[in-house]
Amino acid sequence: QLQRVAEARRRAAAEEAPRPAPAASAPPGNDGIDASLLARYQAAIQQAVLSKWTRPETVPLGARCRLIIRQLPGGEVMSAEVSSPCDYDEQGRRSIEAAVLKAQPLPHAGFESVFNRTLIFTFTAQDR
Repeated sequence: QLQRVAEARRRAAAEEAPRPAPAASAPPGNDGIDASLLARYQAAIQQAVLSKWTRPETVPLGARCRLIIRQLPGGEVMSAEVSSPCDYDEQGRRSIEAAVLKAQPLPHAGFESVFNRTLIFTFTAQDR
């Protein structure tokens, strides 16, 4: 596991190398965060996790669950844990945590400006 972390750090350092400035800057206000890019990032994460998740029958469609995801630059997940509020039962909670780990690396290319090592993310149960 230490080798995985070291490799992820090497990849992150390579990704954080200086790049040319983007043609358009983030809109003023919102602390310079592009809300539409952030929404696309959240949707990409939802889709990546959903593609690896098998919804237990005990989790109704539309049920929501807050997750705390800790990741490295490059999308490697270090941990995923359920937080409150979460409408899932214990089986659903464990299944969504496992799906986050299976979905790695999480989407990251093109989302560097809204990337955060710690994501507080609300997952909505739906079928693929």
